[in-house]
Amino acid sequence: MNFLIYSYISTIMILMLEKIRNMLMSSNRFWSLAFCGILTTFPHELAHYIVAFITGGKPEGISLLPKKEIENGNIYWRLGYVRAYIGKINGFWIGIAPIVWIIVGFLVAKYFFMYFEVNCMNTLLFYFIEYLCITNGIPSKQDLKVAFSSNLIVNLIIIIIGGLIWQKLI
Repeated sequence: MNFLIYSYISTIMILMLEKIRNMLMSSNRFWSLAFCGILTTFPHELAHYIVAFITGGKPEGISLLPKKEIENGNIYWRLGYVRAYIGKINGFWIGIAPIVWIIVGFLVAKYFFMYFEVNCMNTLLFYFIEYLCITNGIPSKQDLKVAFSSNLIVNLIIIIIGGLIWQKLI
């Protein structure tokens, strides 16, 4: 089998995994949510926690267990959160912190097969890692609210400088 067939099979497997995860997440059962949510909650919240710590947000705690909440008569599950001090500058970075997983996914895509041979198991592992990086790297609506409530001009300058440095490194 060649790489294209491995890629096709792996993509189907990842889509099936996402379908199963979505079915379990919509079941409104605590343990289904805890099991499936932990794969996409722990790394996401860990990114918030680390960036809050680095930027002086003084993170107080992290919650990973699903919590049922009612808002405007609608029931939804809050999968995780980090409590931290949000200031004028650090709020942006804490809010977009999960995007680091997109960068990790990019680096995995670039270097994975330099270190692992192309076979079915490694291709499945590659797509599973990519799936986790992408699902953990997407900021939530609350993350974006926090990010865009801070001083955007200063943060935009920092992003431009960071982008120039990143361009030199790659």
